[in-house]
Amino acid sequence: KEEKFTMKLKKIASLMLVGVMAVSMLAGCSTASNGNNNGEGEGENGGTTTGYSVTFGEKLSSDVKNKDYVSFADNAADQAALADALNNVGALKTLIATANDEITYLNGGDVVGVVEDFTDSAKLTRYGFNNGAGNVFNNKNTLNRTTKVGSIYYVDGSVSMDKVLNQIANKLDSYFKKLAETGEIKDSDGNQVTYDFDYTISVSVVNKTSDVIDWYNGSTNVVAVTVTRTATAD
Repeated sequence: KEEKFTMKLKKIASLMLVGVMAVSMLAGCSTASNGNNNGEGEGENGGTTTGYSVTFGEKLSSDVKNKDYVSFADNAADQAALADALNNVGALKTLIATANDEITYLNGGDVVGVVEDFTDSAKLTRYGFNNGAGNVFNNKNTLNRTTKVGSIYYVDGSVSMDKVLNQIANKLDSYFKKLAETGEIKDSDGNQVTYDFDYTISVSVVNKTSDVIDWYNGSTNVVAVTVTRTATAD
């Protein structure tokens, strides 16, 4: 009897050990899973980005998204610059706080300081995609160096981002179709040099609450789109 009792105790001990090991393995898997999830949404330079850039690219025409020298990627620095520019504003003007479901281009005078702050922090070469000739880049003086252009739009916060990105894509598609693959400029010796271009299009979004206005308790989505062009001598 004593021998049987001892055997039973050993079996119980073995089962308990298996149970502990199983719990440990599950805990390890859970930790690994949480680690992966926590890493999502972080840009190359750190900080959370919006994740809208690739989605925006899919909404552009094939003449744009199929260019092998155009890519779409979030930019953590742009996201931080937009958030910072908006944080420096107390209350958004009524015009923006009650924005309808159509996106609106943000002019410098709409909310004083936002365009200037974003242009400076995001290191834009120029604000606004409309450059007279309908080209995003057409200044030959910048052909041989990195150049960045961007615009900001705003819309009522209740409008789905899918609709917002569609509207912006429709507005900007004609500009992006004109992104040239190469450009030529003369060097200091008068020789013609050809540069190959690569473009990165980035989208950043910040939701600005407008409940500081007593009679309006909503929010505004502010969207920044930037295009960065890098040049490489052929």
